[in-house]
Amino acid sequence: MDPNKLKQVDTWYWLTRSRIELQSGPYRTEGHEYQVAPLQCKARCQCAKKGAQMGWTEIEVQKTMHGCIYGRYPQGAMHLFPSKEDVADFSMARFNTLLDNNPEAIAKHVRNTDRTHIKRIAKAMLYM
Repeated sequence: MDPNKLKQVDTWYWLTRSRIELQSGPYRTEGHEYQVAPLQCKARCQCAKKGAQMGWTEIEVQKTMHGCIYGRYPQGAMHLFPSKEDVADFSMARFNTLLDNNPEAIAKHVRNTDRTHIKRIAKAMLYM
């Protein structure tokens, strides 16, 4: 898809059109239809009470990636974790896997991946 059009679309559309591969396989809404609305939400402030295994972490990761790559978050984004060990585990298991599985849609936009707590995504910074 034309990269300029992807700037204007929501994260759900980007995920489905770019065929993003998650840790568990290709992104699909089947069985997770409730994820569409949060992925399409562009509210500046959002709050959610989440349960385990609902995919909320993936929703937030994908929204951050899309927002950094396509200029929604020009100043960058931050994900907070309870400990440094949690950041390291997340970075290795989720972030690096996402890059490995999506070289064209995501990895080509990411620089400085040798740092666990800071990543450069397009022109934005992701702090963890």
